Amino acid sequence: MSTEKISRKEIRNPDPFVRVTSAFWAKAMEHQKVIGLALLGAFALFIVAALIVRTGQSKGREAGGALASALALAHRPVEGTLDALQQDPTAEKFKTFKEKNEALAKALEEVRTQHAGSPAARTSTLFWADAQFQLGKLDEAAKGYDQFLAEAPASDPLRMLALEGRGYVYEAKKELDKAIETFEKMSREAAGEPGKARAAYHKARLLEAQGKKPEAAAAFQKLKDEFKEAPAAREAEERLALLAMQGVPMPEKAKPDSKTTAEEPPKK
Repeated sequence: MSTEKISRKEIRNPDPFVRVTSAFWAKAMEHQKVIGLALLGAFALFIVAALIVRTGQSKGREAGGALASALALAHRPVEGTLDALQQDPTAEKFKTFKEKNEALAKALEEVRTQHAGSPAARTSTLFWADAQFQLGKLDEAAKGYDQFLAEAPASDPLRMLALEGRGYVYEAKKELDKAIETFEKMSREAAGEPGKARAAYHKARLLEAQGKKPEAAAAFQKLKDEFKEAPAAREAEERLALLAMQGVPMPEKAKPDSKTTAEEPPKK
């Protein structure tokens, strides 16, 4: 099945308010990184170290080293970007994001084939899917995410990243009902509040995209009430404000209690 050519920005940000996060929720939420490729740079060494510790064998170390080499490409900047300007001007750079994503996809594919069956190969499949997504190859990305989810144990925290990526594939293909179902699954599998809040945010914004604005407002408000400390709650507040400006009725808890505000004496 062929797909329309979609720009990297459009695919990675199908909604202008989307800020995608990694499966390592608490850490990723602090930095608000973009899904997948930025995660590679931030957590590559952690991931590889964990893989090597788990295997404890020479083959595992070899596969982990191959994955580390592939992920190292994520550190290489693209010409003209802020990252490139902040680094050594003589350092090697990619000319375009497309070139970078293609290089990552190729390197990760080699890990998948040369170390098939290893945890490193499984992890490579996830990041390979991210690279395909960045390139606009939605069908390939979907296959990669599905393969990772089929192989990864329930305890693997990277499942959250794969489910989020899979949801974005559905969204990019305008299959919003399936995207919502995927984010609901993401919520069920999430181990902590940040992940559950993120999944709830995705569901709410997709309800808005479907034109179900009152339902979206209720979902955003529920997110705020249940996950007050999560970064997604702040984003939900922004969305509620915009919906209110459009005349969408606000859920009761979203309405300020003017009577209480007027009668309540100021706190000392």
